[in-house]
Amino acid sequence: MKKIVLIFCLLVFYKVTVAQNITFLYELSQKRDSDDNKYSTTPFYLDVMGKESVFRSEKDRYSDSLVEKTGFGIGSGLTFANQFYVKKNLSKMEIIKSITTPLMNYKYDLKISDTLDWQISPEKQRIGEIECQKAYLKYGGRSWVAWFSESIPLQDGPYIFNGLPGLIVKISDEQSNFVFNLVEVMSSKQKNIYI
Repeated sequence: MKKIVLIFCLLVFYKVTVAQNITFLYELSQKRDSDDNKYSTTPFYLDVMGKESVFRSEKDRYSDSLVEKTGFGIGSGLTFANQFYVKKNLSKMEIIKSITTPLMNYKYDLKISDTLDWQISPEKQRIGEIECQKAYLKYGGRSWVAWFSESIPLQDGPYIFNGLPGLIVKISDEQSNFVFNLVEVMSSKQKNIYI
């Protein structure tokens, strides 16, 4: 089992440091109503190329690939669905939330200037086969608990979260209204992270 974990960590380390194109699939479990424990689940992708990344839903990622191939995507004049992205350029320490309404050909970019002041705990835990360490953050009126892994040397994670000494494997607010879990690591052959 230790050999499998070592091979996994070496593979991820190689992809992050040499290959540079890597995709992380996260699952967002979100409470439908804060008064009950029923969750809806949505897959999200973190596509990383060097020091840049984009975080978006599976539907938006698929739509982007359709637009690239055909000129039409989900929402390209067919629906009023908004597309939501978080774009990061960690070498410039720049984070942008981007909302696009395809039908109305409207795009709104919001630069995030908040500093993420992480408090790293000595507490450690295994999540699946990955050794993780705990960290805390106050952001957006919520208290967040993150588990990151230094064995994956990428200071990124889901949504706007970044800046820990390793990839964020799991993060949730204290009430567990929003829970992001890393479920898969994939190679990416994309030449552009935005498609």
